[in-house]
Amino acid sequence: MTERSPDQQGGRDEVERRLAETLHGQLDGLNASSDLTAPAIKRSRRLRRNRARLAGAASAVAALVVAAPFVVNGLRESGLTGPGPARSTIAALSSSGTTTPAPSTTTPAPSTTSVPPTTPAPTVDADAAPLATVRPSFGAAARSPAVSYAHGTTVHDVLRDHQATLEVPADSQIGAVNGLFADGSVLGTVLSDGDWAVVIWDGVTGAERTRLSTGTVLAFDSDRTRAAYSDSSERLHVIDSTGDVVATAPRAGLLASGIIGDVVFANDIRSEQRQGYTWNLATGALKRFDGRFGPAHSGAGLVVFRPTDAGDDACFRILDATAQLAVRWTGCGDFSPDAFSSSGGFLVGGLRIDGGAPYDLWVMRSSDGKRVLRVDGNPSGLMLNGRAVSDRDESITVVAQNADLEEGLVECALDGSGCTVVGAPEPLDTKTASGVSSPVWQILP
Repeated sequence: MTERSPDQQGGRDEVERRLAETLHGQLDGLNASSDLTAPAIKRSRRLRRNRARLAGAASAVAALVVAAPFVVNGLRESGLTGPGPARSTIAALSSSGTTTPAPSTTTPAPSTTSVPPTTPAPTVDADAAPLATVRPSFGAAARSPAVSYAHGTTVHDVLRDHQATLEVPADSQIGAVNGLFADGSVLGTVLSDGDWAVVIWDGVTGAERTRLSTGTVLAFDSDRTRAAYSDSSERLHVIDSTGDVVATAPRAGLLASGIIGDVVFANDIRSEQRQGYTWNLATGALKRFDGRFGPAHSGAGLVVFRPTDAGDDACFRILDATAQLAVRWTGCGDFSPDAFSSSGGFLVGGLRIDGGAPYDLWVMRSSDGKRVLRVDGNPSGLMLNGRAVSDRDESITVVAQNADLEEGLVECALDGSGCTVVGAPEPLDTKTASGVSSPVWQILP
């Protein structure tokens, strides 16, 4: 392990402390739970929680937040087939009326209504044993990634077989590279004068084409012709690949988790009541729900929802946005969904055990909740980032980081046959003027 000087360690500790506070604040805002957990799943989860290994959790979280606010940006982003089981209309997912599209900073008074169930949706144990387990480790890269990715400021577009180095001024710092528009334009953020500006680059030349106000990129639609971002005043906008604003949310304080069709799924970050909203881009109407929306996948038409009602165990629901938000299935346990895979066929996440370390990623089929894979980084000490995951060629590709703050790309077969390093581990730059390290590798699903 590489030794760090006292000055390096001291500076890193301060950065980690501040960014950890931000990260935990975001996580607190996204937490929600349900009372749908079956008694058997509750008992099983308590036993697992009591046996969970919590040692080293603080250092694991600290190491990840060195790369914030990119981790925090990841919390705000969403990336996710086949016929699912019998569906039911949402029973406990309550809609609280529709607001007019006129901007407002006040929360509308609820007038809650519920849709009665039709066919019951299955409830699955989200902590069930997976079909396979793989244990990745760092080493020399065996080959290049089979997915689109960013390596520092260079974007590799696999679909177009092209790469471009992004123009970043000498006094600025690259942040998140969030993804590619359908025309190849690149959307991301740059740190300049202490603020994170949203930037669109030309996908061929890498030249900066448009710079928007300070903000955070949140989600793309399925056609990748539109994206949602929140500005510094917490106003949610939808933009096209030129940077033109095509719609602005009727009220401030909304954070988007995804765009499916003409509907933006968002959460109220200013309220303590865990309220989710759908924002119809065609009509401008907002509809409020008693709970929080999680990751969404525009192509598959799926979105995660956590009801407001709280119980001992956390439950989440997979909703079908193409079928009036019918429930495909409900998952209960310690598993916490971070993102859908690039195809929408899988749901990827970690454990929400308090103090747990991000050494594990769990992969579930989005069609029925079946746990297919555990990516276990514990033996090698690799921390795994499941916020952006590609699942091309029957495998998943994830960003991994070791205790020496080296970052690489790892590809693991979904059948559990093994893992391959496809992005050579490289050290994060911990001596930036901002005190925040830019990512070495980023996946562009």
